[in-house]
Amino acid sequence: MGAVIDTSLLIDLLGVGLLKSLLIVGMAGVLTAGVLRTASASVRHWVWTVAVVSLLGLPLVASLVPSWDVPAIREPLERIWRLTQPAPATEPAPTVMAVAEVAGPVGTGGMTPAMYGTGEALPVLPPVGGSSGSGARPYVLLGVWLLGGALLLLRPILGMVQVRRWTRAAMGDPGAVAPAAAGATVRQAGLMRTVTVRRSPRVAGPLTWGLVRPVILLPVEAASWPAERLRAVLLHELAHIRRWDYLTHLLGQIARAIYWFNPLVWWAVQRMHHEQEQACDDAVLQAGTPSEAYATHLLEIARALKRPALPATGWIGMARHAALKQRIRAILAPRADRRPLTWAAGLSTTLAMAAFVGSVASLQGPVTPEQRQMQRLLVTLREGDVPARQQAALRLGRLGDARAIGPLLLALRDRAEPVSVSAGLALQQFDDPRVRQALASGPTDPGRPDAVAPDAVAPDAVAPDAVAPDAVAPERPVYLWMEAEHGELTAPMQRFETAQASGGAYVEVPNGPGHDDGGEGAVRFAFEVPVAGRYAFWGRVLGLNNNDNSLFVSVNGGTEVVWDTPEQHVTTDRWVWDPISDRDWSSPEAPPEPLVLTLEAGRHTLTLRNREDGTRLDRVLVTNDLTFVPSGHGSVGRPLHPIHVWLEAEDGLLSEPLLVKEDPGATGGQFIEVGTGHNSRETPPETGRAIYPFTVLEAGTYQLWGRVQAPDGSGDSFWVRVDGERWVPWNGIVQSETWSWVPVYHQEEVQQPMHFNLTAGPHTLEVAYREDDTKLDRLLITNDVSFTPSGRGPAARPVEVIFRTAP
Repeated sequence: MGAVIDTSLLIDLLGVGLLKSLLIVGMAGVLTAGVLRTASASVRHWVWTVAVVSLLGLPLVASLVPSWDVPAIREPLERIWRLTQPAPATEPAPTVMAVAEVAGPVGTGGMTPAMYGTGEALPVLPPVGGSSGSGARPYVLLGVWLLGGALLLLRPILGMVQVRRWTRAAMGDPGAVAPAAAGATVRQAGLMRTVTVRRSPRVAGPLTWGLVRPVILLPVEAASWPAERLRAVLLHELAHIRRWDYLTHLLGQIARAIYWFNPLVWWAVQRMHHEQEQACDDAVLQAGTPSEAYATHLLEIARALKRPALPATGWIGMARHAALKQRIRAILAPRADRRPLTWAAGLSTTLAMAAFVGSVASLQGPVTPEQRQMQRLLVTLREGDVPARQQAALRLGRLGDARAIGPLLLALRDRAEPVSVSAGLALQQFDDPRVRQALASGPTDPGRPDAVAPDAVAPDAVAPDAVAPDAVAPERPVYLWMEAEHGELTAPMQRFETAQASGGAYVEVPNGPGHDDGGEGAVRFAFEVPVAGRYAFWGRVLGLNNNDNSLFVSVNGGTEVVWDTPEQHVTTDRWVWDPISDRDWSSPEAPPEPLVLTLEAGRHTLTLRNREDGTRLDRVLVTNDLTFVPSGHGSVGRPLHPIHVWLEAEDGLLSEPLLVKEDPGATGGQFIEVGTGHNSRETPPETGRAIYPFTVLEAGTYQLWGRVQAPDGSGDSFWVRVDGERWVPWNGIVQSETWSWVPVYHQEEVQQPMHFNLTAGPHTLEVAYREDDTKLDRLLITNDVSFTPSGRGPAARPVEVIFRTAP
């Protein structure tokens, strides 16, 4: 799902930001008006500067310090937050997530109550903010805030552009050179930076601007000023440069633009500018200028000053009318402290303000019900038992808060498989590149977090046990089927295709020089057994002759055994199931000893390494049922993680002439069909298609079912394809006037349901009409080829938006 701006986020920005800025500005005001009332203007200016910089760094500090929950502060803000939420007229009916139904542990017969509660449809919480009409409110508030900030930032930017033009014009005017006395005063200041002094007809009063190469602009009348006035003006402007006041001036403009909705910040910036000017006045007086004379100079300059059309936010003016009376009063004060800021005073005030700002930044804002619920779920996901963590993962997916992505990605690696599967289901609800990458990684893909790395150290395999003559089926049988082509292949082990293989493909080290006698090339499987016990290993193999019929086999990195497979004549091309065994080469005539190992519950690895090139491997079975003998394609039993993806036919992306019609007997009360007279038996039609995006959590062989009605032999077919592959004519659907589940098959192989090899991740299923009046109600995609759906299937109905995509 896309990112959604939560109203509570803006309340946190506006409400909590207002509160925190109030406390910071209030503390600065208390210090400057109380404890530091008699301190120098330089000290007071430093306090206000620290306060303004703290406002800018408040979000960063808040993310670094632990939260501090003060109910007396938080609860009023929560009441404000609740007032912003509209009261819904009616309780919205919960919708249902479109998630794949994943069965519980092997042998349990499906989903367990502990895994999905009652097994009912999982409701999706309505979006924060209530009704859809309120959904635009956060965006409006955000837009207003951004617009106000942009306008306020535009002022200093335009001011800097204008003063730069004035400076360039003055640089090119020979008559704009400042009086010679100005150069002497600048040199006596001893600044490390180069300072340029120019006269400009465009300025009405003295000003300074610039950081690296500061500039002082004087009015043209400065040429006729008395030497004492020119010296006082230059000392004032040089004090600005020495104190880096232009930098703090710009920081104040940025703070005001960010907190433009907060009048306290405007006042704080104004106080900082006032103390800044007074500190520079003190520097002039400290240089020996008489206070009465300096006050007279300042007043005369202010009288000649005209207010500029553009507010002076791109430079620092000397004689602005604002607070001029207070400045003159401070200049004439006989016992005022005019000392500059010392390192000791600056450090002590900075530490005091930093401690206070840190405590203010840690204040916890209003916690919405959704946020409080997410916090509880994250704790449960981390510390609860397996059923509780399953429920927490699924509910985090329903909440859709992007802050849950990280914990859910960690839960994908949980040792408890039901928890990792539930985390995968929850992550399907997020549109995030990290999620897509995690879900697209196959179970044996080294890129997947829970995949076993090739050099991982696994538990040592125990020595093979002899098969007990009286072996009986276990109380909880486990059948783990693994397609060879889905394993982790090491070259020159390669994948090949054939219709006789169970998934349409097998693996083999092809005949070639250097491939015999234990050459490179292997296939590796990571698997997990749900219960401890003794396990046998089978392989569906084809050994063409005595030189192409053996592999090295090891479990958990233990000792390799030689699996000498049955020899088949090259022309028969017949696959057989053979128990993986260890031949006793000291007694070549003795029958091979079947490999039976005692495995603990948990994750294990199986590696089959090339011994003789040309040995073909189709499928592997790991089972604790020592009485079981696989046959055919080996479809008996269930996969370790049975997955069932249910799709409502009417929820696809439909194009005409496919129509949605009503029928109480359909699962959602609706189905799709093409009207009478529309037939496309030879080729799939260009229109009249239904598209269904879906996601599977694990790679494997999947089977497709449809809940259909076929009235007669001339209206009993659809076209079907997966992931844009070739179209399959699904013809010959059983004729019935009632709904029934029918597997998808090719019209030439009616008795052989089709299998699709899917990778973990997103896929697309397409259905197109072929013959009129054929009805489609529901679809099922499952990797449990032994499963036969019945009735209407689960009650859960996918959410429409999950399966609809833009054309």
